[in-house]
Amino acid sequence: MRYTVRIELRKPPLGDYEALHRAMELEGFLRYAFDPPKELPTAEYAYVGDGDSQGDVDSVRHLAVNTAATVHPRANVVALVTPVASGLMRRSYHLEPWDEE
Repeated sequence: MRYTVRIELRKPPLGDYEALHRAMELEGFLRYAFDPPKELPTAEYAYVGDGDSQGDVDSVRHLAVNTAATVHPRANVVALVTPVASGLMRRSYHLEPWDEE
């Protein structure tokens, strides 16, 4: 199952979002989606579960929040996890092509 995950850090010090991006990437959250790849808005991620414990929305939410809490206090982490149903297309507007630099 595929998911779109949005994380907001409330009152973040300078640099917390860069640390968040690195931590999320280590857990398999991608900053791009679509084919060809397009860069997602800041602090929005694509995640693909493997069909078992990583395959339900609560597990993905738990992983996302715990990962964000490694760089920012848990009380100030806001998360939204949305499943992307198979066969449905995501639509975008003005997303830039993904550049892995």
